[in-house]
Amino acid sequence: GGLSISTDGGTTWTNYTTANGLGSNNVQGVFATANTLYAATNGGLSISTDGGTNWTNYTTANGLGSNLVRGVFATANTLYAATVGGGLSVSELPTTS
Repeated sequence: GGLSISTDGGTTWTNYTTANGLGSNNVQGVFATANTLYAATNGGLSISTDGGTNWTNYTTANGLGSNLVRGVFATANTLYAATVGGGLSVSELPTTS
């Protein structure tokens, strides 16, 4: 069904799907920082920098080990994506100043 996001403690929800750019409506994991949302999907790793309204999807064409992503975690400098059959994909995040 996609990824549902609440900004008011769960009183209301907005659902985001492939129509917004998610790689798949089957979301396996999510990680959020102050400015970025990361969604692990059955169709790659989807990243939003505008609260979920729009997503950019990354796949094996971008270097992921597999398009089946089961988990995601980010630090200040590094992004980790746990994939099925493709191992752990690691990417350096751009630095901000």
